[in-house]
Formats: sequence, C-alpha cells, structure tokens
Amino acid sequence: MLQVFDYQPLLQASIPFFLAAAQGNTLSGNLTDAMLVNLAMGSGFNPAPIGGSPALTGAAFNSGKLKNMQAVSYRGALNAGDTWHLGWTKW
Repeated sequence: MLQVFDYQPLLQASIPFFLAAAQGNTLSGNLTDAMLVNLAMGSGFNPAPIGGSPALTGAAFNSGKLKNMQAVSYRGALNAGDTWHLGWTKW
C-alpha cells in the first residue's frame, strides 16, 4: 500500500520562519516580479535571474551554520548568466 506523506503540517510550521524579516526573504504575489529567464515548463526552461532581478541581491550568510558556504550576493542557486544547471537537469 502506498503511503502518502502529509506535508501540510510541515508547510504550516515553516511559514513563520520563511516570512520572518530576519530571514531576508521577499514575498510577492506575482511570479514575474522575480524576473527569471524562462519559467515556462518544457524546452527553454531556465530559472536563472535576469538583470534587475531582486534575486541578484540580498543574500545573507549570518548564521554560524553557513560558515562553510561560499558567501554570494544573489539569493538562490543561480546568478545572472549562470548556466551550470543546463545540460544535466531535466525539467
């Protein structure tokens, strides 16, 4: 029998953490505000930020748990112009 994980309690418990001002996250009601290359699933999908994207600034590495990570200015896995994910990811 397939057992399905109920993610709702975890999601609800996580919301205050991600919305806390100290986390430096930004909430927007419009996906296009992120200014990413191409979010259309299929050929050409590319979630990298474009110039002027709010994802290009605001990263914070203040937690001691992040001391071994490379500090960058952008938020997320990709900087503008990054292509390291293309060719080995399948969207």
